[in-house]
Amino acid sequence: MNSAFQDKANSRRLIFSIAIMVLILCGTILFLYHYYVVVGDKNRERLEQSAAEVDNEVMWMVVGNETMLKNLSRVIAGEENLTDEGVARILSETDLGIMHSKARFYCPDGKVITEEGSLADTAGLRKYEDLYSEIPYISTARIDPFYPDSLIMEHYYPVRKNGKIIGILAGIVELSQLPNYITIQSYNGQADVLMLDRRNGMVFINTSTRKVAPASQVFASYEDYDKWRGYIEDEKTVKSKNKTPVGGKGKFVYTTPSQLENWTLFIIADREIIFETLNSVRRGAFWILASEFTLFALYITWLLSDLKKQLIRAEIAAEEKAKAKAEAESKELLLNSLKAAESANRAKTEFLSNMSHDIRTPMNAIVGFANLAEANIDDREKVGEYLYKIEQSSDYLLSLINDILDMSRIEAGKMTITETYENIKDMVVMIKSMVDSQIKDRNLIFNIRYDGVKHTEILCDFIRLKQALVNVLSNAIKYTSDGGRVDFVIEEGNTRDDYGTFTFVVSDNGMGMTEDFLKDLFSPFTRARSSTISGIQGTGLGMAITKSIVDLMGGTIDVKSKAGEGTTVVMTFKFKVKESSVIEKKTNDTPVQQNFEGKRLLLAEDNDLNREIAEGILKALSFEVVSVTNGKEATDLLATDPNFDVILMDIRMPVMDGYEASRTIRRMEDHKVSNIPIIAITANAFDEDRITALAAGMDAHVAKPINIGKLIKTLNDVLYSKNFAEDKDGD
Repeated sequence: MNSAFQDKANSRRLIFSIAIMVLILCGTILFLYHYYVVVGDKNRERLEQSAAEVDNEVMWMVVGNETMLKNLSRVIAGEENLTDEGVARILSETDLGIMHSKARFYCPDGKVITEEGSLADTAGLRKYEDLYSEIPYISTARIDPFYPDSLIMEHYYPVRKNGKIIGILAGIVELSQLPNYITIQSYNGQADVLMLDRRNGMVFINTSTRKVAPASQVFASYEDYDKWRGYIEDEKTVKSKNKTPVGGKGKFVYTTPSQLENWTLFIIADREIIFETLNSVRRGAFWILASEFTLFALYITWLLSDLKKQLIRAEIAAEEKAKAKAEAESKELLLNSLKAAESANRAKTEFLSNMSHDIRTPMNAIVGFANLAEANIDDREKVGEYLYKIEQSSDYLLSLINDILDMSRIEAGKMTITETYENIKDMVVMIKSMVDSQIKDRNLIFNIRYDGVKHTEILCDFIRLKQALVNVLSNAIKYTSDGGRVDFVIEEGNTRDDYGTFTFVVSDNGMGMTEDFLKDLFSPFTRARSSTISGIQGTGLGMAITKSIVDLMGGTIDVKSKAGEGTTVVMTFKFKVKESSVIEKKTNDTPVQQNFEGKRLLLAEDNDLNREIAEGILKALSFEVVSVTNGKEATDLLATDPNFDVILMDIRMPVMDGYEASRTIRRMEDHKVSNIPIIAITANAFDEDRITALAAGMDAHVAKPINIGKLIKTLNDVLYSKNFAEDKDGD
């Protein structure tokens, strides 16, 4: 008995360890991916903010310059006897200030007046009618016609006197000096800021070279400039990745229209500068995952090694016991005992070997796709596909654990039958939906027939009956080649004293089984061939569990099979039938909510990682989450702050566990607190655990690892469902 107890303890330790590590790994991957997306969003915001700051400063200079020109125009218009000398004097006494620009006054007669006097002899270089405008505007970058060595930009402002334009005032800005007045440095001066005039294609602000040049010259070394030109002309915001041919350095270019008409803003920097934070996150994520996978692999290796040592010690003990027994018993009994011991040891050894392979197979997929996700972290579509495959592998790993737990409970005599009236047609529809994807993946012909059933309402354990049928159907599908055939037939025999005989037949034309293997079909951990040879995964517990369920329900199971021809499984039960074809069932007419904004939730969870994962899921559903680490903290908080809509309660916690905390809450005098819905969130996933939770005053039970869909449905039930409220009042 000590050996059997030790074997079960080892199995539980292995299963629990694997489940916890898988949960930690999946939670870490999801958290790091979420953090990477958040950093990417902040990086984009920084780019947009940097561009806005530069654009606002340029806008401020332009608007300020126009304000000063407006004031200067008023001074000129206020002169009663306006002469050329008077205008020159006003200009000489005025400092436009912001960019220390000079001013000119263009007269309708073609004269040009500066602070130095009239330039009538060169007025022909600039025609007044070309400058005339009713509204202020800014010219394109051009060579100064009066001083050919200067490249300028003019800000024109009409001067009105008595409602009539008497001349055009112009503020002259030397473009070679303009970058000196841009005080804001993008990315601490490591990024270049350029301003492009779309009318003439000139770059007239360049914080790097501080030179004015045509855009085609500035961007000559960039591969996609022709494509950008279209975006610039359409005034679009563009982010583009490019590599310059010189040195092969990656460049990141961000361009967006300016607030000023006809201008476009550029920010250009090395990709390492723009993505410095993202690169740090990527490196950190890689080392965190690598460390976790390494520790997990070392732990599993040690655990399997320890289990193997215990098996060796158990084998030695069994041999010694067999020898002692041989002294008192006949030689024939000794030989039989030795054969039985060897068979049991082979089964255990083969089970551990198969389990090692079957556990490593999904773990290899999890590790492999995690590495692929890290390598393709910029491609959201691929990362999403890899995370989906990681989830599939995790589900398969969880199914292995559930099979082992079911077998352990069967051996311990803890599996019980709970009977309710159920509809056979509903059960068939549900089973079909569960195996439909496997049927389609294998391109199998699948026939269901139950037209001979007269009584559709039967008294049975719906969950266990469905589990047995799904186990048999899954085997038929797994061991039938692509394009093969699987039939599922339900027949009803004679009915006497409200009991009917129901036969469930599953047949296939798959690979079949040998007669020798049929003898051990219902033995635990038995498979015709290992998954390494057949490529078909499983624990070898499915048929053993099915046989136990059939026995508990008082039925019989018969299997006929021939290698290479197929298998037929016949299960027969006697169920109490109900003549009425209508079973009253409450339906939930409340639509499923995906957003719980405005709802306040109390989370009691002592494990830091589990709490972090739960908080992430709940906040994504728009809950306001308040977390505590044990039941005592939860009850103390509720005594002072009763304003919660729902409580998620872990069971195993220090100081005060979830059961005692729930009982304490239900005894509180404040009815607002004592009536708050409580949902158990726990790794205690058996039926008796659910019953214990309900007996402690909890309203619902959700097993770990958390299935988000089930959690959302449960939250909807306790928060919105009328049926739930009616059931609770009735209780």
